[in-house]
Amino acid sequence: MASNSYIQIATVPLSCENSCQALGKLRNRSNRVPPSPFIKRFETQNYRGLKNLAVDDISLVNLIGGLNGSGKTSFLEGIFTSLDVFNPLCVLRVLQWRGLPFSIKIFKDIVLSNQKSISFRLLDHQSHEYNTKIERLEVAPFGRSMIKGKDSVNIPQSNVSVESVRISFSSAGQDRLIRDFLESGNGININDIKNEHVELPLTFLLSRYTLNVQQDIAERYSSVVKSGRKSTLLEILRRLDLQVVDLEILQLNGTPVLHAQFHGAGFVPLSFAGDGVLSIMSASIAIIQAKDGILLLDEFDAAIHYSKLPILWEIVIELAMEVNCQIFSASHSKESIDAAVRAAQKMHANRYLRYFRFDNVEENRTQVTKYNFSELVVAVDEDWEVR
Repeated sequence: MASNSYIQIATVPLSCENSCQALGKLRNRSNRVPPSPFIKRFETQNYRGLKNLAVDDISLVNLIGGLNGSGKTSFLEGIFTSLDVFNPLCVLRVLQWRGLPFSIKIFKDIVLSNQKSISFRLLDHQSHEYNTKIERLEVAPFGRSMIKGKDSVNIPQSNVSVESVRISFSSAGQDRLIRDFLESGNGININDIKNEHVELPLTFLLSRYTLNVQQDIAERYSSVVKSGRKSTLLEILRRLDLQVVDLEILQLNGTPVLHAQFHGAGFVPLSFAGDGVLSIMSASIAIIQAKDGILLLDEFDAAIHYSKLPILWEIVIELAMEVNCQIFSASHSKESIDAAVRAAQKMHANRYLRYFRFDNVEENRTQVTKYNFSELVVAVDEDWEVR
């Protein structure tokens, strides 16, 4: 969306329905097809702290817990990289999320570190296999790039030092993408040796730092409105505050900002309703956008008051089931985990919720403990610590 654009949305009259009626309206929209989440199993080798990790029996809504440094965020980044592989900036996104400049050298120093390569393996629910590998690319002084066991690739001869990596992707046992990233004093050059595009699910990654960026929310909200789902967002907001009449994007100093109109008042930025409300709205927009896709959430519940967590998880699980959006949510909050379990229990969505806890048990090994739903219910009832 251009920064000078103005979007006028028709006013929707204030509904008198209460929060239970609003939830019922979400639940009873149609005789929907049961959700079919994309990822069944995900493996990663040598990606940051995850030396040899495998997570199996993945469901629709997946909670990821563990101590700081246990690899929760790296796990989310690995999934995103696997499914964003055809994006020309794929290997550099991880630097962007961590506030670092785009640089192949920085990627090699920090992400690859002392590893020759990192790899990801994904199985979907039809047991189709997808493999992604990122490896160091050695560049000879005479201007020819070489990887042992692979064909060499010509690049422009230069006396300037060149930093380089190669990303490759295969599906159904066939190479689909081989792409080199070459960085010199002239910037980053991308060289495709092979590129046979494969349709992969639309995937979003939102963290506590990117969830509530105003311009991003406005752009994502606009796409949801164009898809005809504005009424769904209004229903969700009314569960949080029954005085919401309408939503509109208005300009503030040239920046598009999502505004809410409250009963008997004018429009104010939705952020004035609190960071928690804005976080719930941002996550809801992302789920609707990721229809038949994947949403990765990193500590998105951090700004939400514990009293609103049950409503949050009812909304998240319901929307995920409705639009077939597979969700991975990393969290430190026991209250949030408890609320997700109670929400799934209340909604009879037991089979759609999983919890995985990551633990560093050795220097080079992360242990993954999967909790089935009955174990989670006992843990919540007995107030056990499962984070």
